[in-house]
Amino acid sequence: MKKSGSTRRADRDLIDELRRFARGEAYDEQPVPGLDSEALDFRAASELFAPVRRLRRTDLQTLRLVTTHQGRHVPTVGGMLLFGENREQYFPDAWIQAGRFHRVDKSQVVDHTDADTRLFDAVVFLLVCSSGQAGVEGNLEDEMIRTKSLWLGGGAAVFLAGFVLGSAVRPWDVVHAQSNARVFELRTYTAPEGKLDALSARFRDHTQELFKKHGITSVGYFLPQDAPQSQNTFIYILAHPDRQTAQKNWAAFQADPEWRKALAESQAQGPLQTKVESVFINPTDYSPLK
Repeated sequence: MKKSGSTRRADRDLIDELRRFARGEAYDEQPVPGLDSEALDFRAASELFAPVRRLRRTDLQTLRLVTTHQGRHVPTVGGMLLFGENREQYFPDAWIQAGRFHRVDKSQVVDHTDADTRLFDAVVFLLVCSSGQAGVEGNLEDEMIRTKSLWLGGGAAVFLAGFVLGSAVRPWDVVHAQSNARVFELRTYTAPEGKLDALSARFRDHTQELFKKHGITSVGYFLPQDAPQSQNTFIYILAHPDRQTAQKNWAAFQADPEWRKALAESQAQGPLQTKVESVFINPTDYSPLK
């Protein structure tokens, strides 16, 4: 299968998703066959919709929280993610992480917490934090407790349910939404003999400033100490808000006339690299750099 200029093998999950797409079915509407409708916390769902209307059990099917599978009423994936009694057992990666930073460049983390409560509680918490209603002096875990008592107006309840069901539940990234998380890119260039200094100079004089222009954050540039890599290897690390933004910013950078001019001038006597390796990496939970 060819997509966005890269080749991806059509594995079982992808084939199943394409079939669902052809049938007009969404991932969150798929049944969870091993359970019954009692696996959902009906009380929690009723409390969420209380500002709008009184929720009946028959409404669960209309809301696609429950579906019919082989003659039985079973919860859907979306139903379990939102209101499952034992959601963590079936979807252990369905959690949200929130963090606050001291500076706008996100270089210093003030505090963070894992919102592993019910997803709609976690989303409310993130909405409050992003809107500026959460206190900047308080601890994030305390704010999590405080926002559980937040009163949702009718429109907010409908929006929240629709947001989680319609946006947060997606096939490839269910539902490991990490607030303010960055993705890093480790790039390694191999230069022809005698070209390493010219390659480094191009980054110093042109590339890093153009990265900044196009929203690509330079974390560091490095040269190996030991031969033979010290003679031909240039390594650097970038940071991006996410993979999609990285792709967009890279495309803008490569199309920039200023970059095209610098590239052509630097390669007047031949290319400055013979091999380019790029690896996207995530920091561990104990990494000082995030």
